[in-house]
Amino acid sequence: MQFLKLLFETLKEFYTKHKIACWIVLAIIVMIVSNLFQYFVDQKKYEDWDRKHHVTSYSLEDQKHMSYNDKLTFDNMRRELINKRSAPVVQEVVRTQYVYGQEPQTVFKEVQYVARGGESNIISQKTQEAIRGKADETKIIEEEKSVDVYKINHEKNFKVKVGATYLDGKGYMNYGIQYKRVEGIVHTKDMNPSHIDGGTVMWTAYQR
Repeated sequence: MQFLKLLFETLKEFYTKHKIACWIVLAIIVMIVSNLFQYFVDQKKYEDWDRKHHVTSYSLEDQKHMSYNDKLTFDNMRRELINKRSAPVVQEVVRTQYVYGQEPQTVFKEVQYVARGGESNIISQKTQEAIRGKADETKIIEEEKSVDVYKINHEKNFKVKVGATYLDGKGYMNYGIQYKRVEGIVHTKDMNPSHIDGGTVMWTAYQR
């Protein structure tokens, strides 16, 4: 108890002598804590956005610190993206050259910021729209002299279809389900799929 009393008296005396310095130190501590708190809030917000919109980013720094297996997986993925960049489901949207006088990481962060819904002053509006374009996945890869953004749309394996057929003077409603290459269709006259008047099974023999 005596120790606490002595400590309190010492702190009180120090505060009385150095009141301005104490307030400055307190202000600096509050500012640091506030900035750290804001940083972690922003990081959490970005992580949630990336998870929700399936945005994955690979900076040069990330690539340097990958394990052997992760690097192998990454190189295979990048090779596949490059090989298929002209295919409809995988399209390279933007190749943003580094801005003169700015650090390379700045452009990567800027592209990342745009992909997360932000507005940029150094990337054209058209390119920003492409970066934010709708896709099943967005991959941002920082290269030595560029930042590449890939928009990937996966082929949907399961599809539900409706349609109509007119045959021999009669109209039929069609209800179909397609899974990968196989498609099953039922035909009914009264728009009720439980009253089946006929059926068709189709298999996709060729696709490109």
